[in-house]
Amino acid sequence: MYIAPLSEGEGFSVNHIHSLNQSPVTEIYVLRDGQIMLTAMEFETFGAGMPAVLEPGQTLIRPETGGMRIDGFERRIPDLRYLIGYAAEHTLHIANQTVPLDTLADAGQSVQFTPRQLNLWQRLFWGLCR
Repeated sequence: MYIAPLSEGEGFSVNHIHSLNQSPVTEIYVLRDGQIMLTAMEFETFGAGMPAVLEPGQTLIRPETGGMRIDGFERRIPDLRYLIGYAAEHTLHIANQTVPLDTLADAGQSVQFTPRQLNLWQRLFWGLCR
């Protein structure tokens, strides 16, 4: 188990190496109304399993650093899970922390992200008081 503080409107991201095109992908999430929302995605190249068409409200930007970024997903993810790959290098970036997901679960297992309200005692126990 891993717990990190995340307030309403704050975000986190998960990046990994895409299994087919072997390039980095970053999925960006925000906590809204107590739910995890996918808001943006950054990637290097188009290809299988990557967005190919913009949906209404989405924009494609090409950052100066290279690659592409699609903003405007606004997609609620009620059950966010990542299957830890053997070579995908899944990494969580949250609250100024970087956490390789393979330190939380072995390859072939999944990691589930669940927003929860913790009471004061739980926060003290987990050292999350700000």
